[in-house]
Amino acid sequence: MEAQPVNPSPLLSSAQMPSIGSLINESFQTLKKSWIHFTVFSLINLVIGFAVFVVFAIVGVLLAIPLGIWGFFGELIANKGSALPYISPLAIGGVAILYLLFIIAMIVISGMFQIGYILIANNNGEKVEYGAILKKSFSLVGPYFWVSSLSGLLIFGGMFVFLFLGILFAIFFMFVTYEVILGNKKSMAALRGSMSIVKQNFWDVVGRGLVLFLLGIAIQIPRLIFQILPAALSGSDSSGSAIFAGVLNMLITLVYIVVSILWGWFAMVYTLNLYKHAKAATKADQPVSLMWIVIVAVIGYVIMAATFWFVGIGIGQILQSGALQKAVQNVQKQQIQNNQLPLPSGLEMDSPYNTYPSNPQYQSDPETQNTY
Repeated sequence: MEAQPVNPSPLLSSAQMPSIGSLINESFQTLKKSWIHFTVFSLINLVIGFAVFVVFAIVGVLLAIPLGIWGFFGELIANKGSALPYISPLAIGGVAILYLLFIIAMIVISGMFQIGYILIANNNGEKVEYGAILKKSFSLVGPYFWVSSLSGLLIFGGMFVFLFLGILFAIFFMFVTYEVILGNKKSMAALRGSMSIVKQNFWDVVGRGLVLFLLGIAIQIPRLIFQILPAALSGSDSSGSAIFAGVLNMLITLVYIVVSILWGWFAMVYTLNLYKHAKAATKADQPVSLMWIVIVAVIGYVIMAATFWFVGIGIGQILQSGALQKAVQNVQKQQIQNNQLPLPSGLEMDSPYNTYPSNPQYQSDPETQNTY
């Protein structure tokens, strides 16, 4: 569903984009309409995730037992009765493959629900068919992860050339997932679409994105302040104060778990609304080129490869020259010398087993020496 028109206000507004205040209010209203749908969808996520875990656990047990028994008796026959203790490689390999499949399944489920939240938010509080949402989300998992991986590779490569370039690329590609989910674009088309939207509305997008970032920091400040009180009370000698501090800390933690969830939903809705407004203000007749970004990213990976190459050569030369071994030996010698340093004068201990005591006055007196 398209975003409702917003009345602009003087605060960072333009002819096409709503003000920051209007964007925040619009996002808050969308969250008010959608939070129940988000909650139900989160519960569905938990149920599906738990069901997948249980299924893989049962299959793992059913797979490991026969493979283990088979491998055990095979080893028993091969070694003429000396198979204990033994763990079958077949069982280990089967469980390892099953664990890998479980990780892949959980990643797919995570992607499905990330897409689903955006689809629900785009409904702006209207009735949600959760089955249809899950079906559409599943169909978009592949393009979603592929485009996310492409943008991540370009951003990472740009950072190796210059940190600012990596940040700039991240800003250009901040809408790639929305282009895939809502714009029905794939691969490079989604990257170009996101870059075109941001490029034509750069300061409007950056300014509103910066506000969201600062708000995210601001909501963490009360938590840090409230954590000081339980810490101060727990240091009190009173057992009642310590108990009260523990309960208070638990309550603060629970409250901020809820706050963090709500904030995550709000940030998603805010970014979605920003995307829709920015896209509406973007002219389709101004294409962009990704070639220079790709070139910069390739240069970054060449620099990274060259860095690792020269570092590896340097380490190899150090190992071949024996310089590292000599340095270690010098350190060991120095430690031995430090352990054998003589004690300061007057602190030496005389022993009756010494022919000549360490005290100089005994060494210079023949009679004292005879005594010893």
